Amino acid sequence: MGGNGQQMKPPGGGRRQRRLRRRRLKLGPAQADAAMEPSPWRMQHHPLDEDGPALSRAQISNKDGAGPASYPMRATDTVQALLNKGRIDDHAAAGAQKFEAIFQRASLSGLASRDIRRIAGPFNPGHNEPYGILRARDDVWEAMRALGGINTPGASIAWDVLGLGITIKAHAERCQFGNGRSLNPMTATGILVQSCFTLAVHFGK
Repeated sequence: MGGNGQQMKPPGGGRRQRRLRRRRLKLGPAQADAAMEPSPWRMQHHPLDEDGPALSRAQISNKDGAGPASYPMRATDTVQALLNKGRIDDHAAAGAQKFEAIFQRASLSGLASRDIRRIAGPFNPGHNEPYGILRARDDVWEAMRALGGINTPGASIAWDVLGLGITIKAHAERCQFGNGRSLNPMTATGILVQSCFTLAVHFGK
């Protein structure tokens, strides 16, 4: 606080903002946007293990239309990345997202899940799981059966990638064969693509 009761600004803050504005005007919109791209260490991780980043620029327009649109960098999930690359269509993406929603509702994420036995309520004394969660688990089991069974490649990758939210590369490394070799990430991507289409048929998307 200053002597007159006003909050003091950090030294150099205003000058830095003015320099950034002058630089943007000097470079022009296209070059300025390129200068604002995320750093290389942010772009080195991507969900499909290909030459594409896990971050993408999203456009958000102001609802009142008074100001310019913003273009923040957002992380893209695996299903959205497959859709953007043309690997799956809207129906397959909807089926995969339906499975993701049911899996989350079923509270099957291990330690990340809440203890549903402690949820208080007039119809839940504490020792019974809510009916909605049990129904969601039945739906997950039916989806696993539609994918060929819990131990099949299609059901396994749907459980890991769509359900638990791990990357395709991490799932491929977890799949060990008899000679100790892990699954190729591109092969795992193809299995996931087929699983998305199967889920679309299963859920009627």
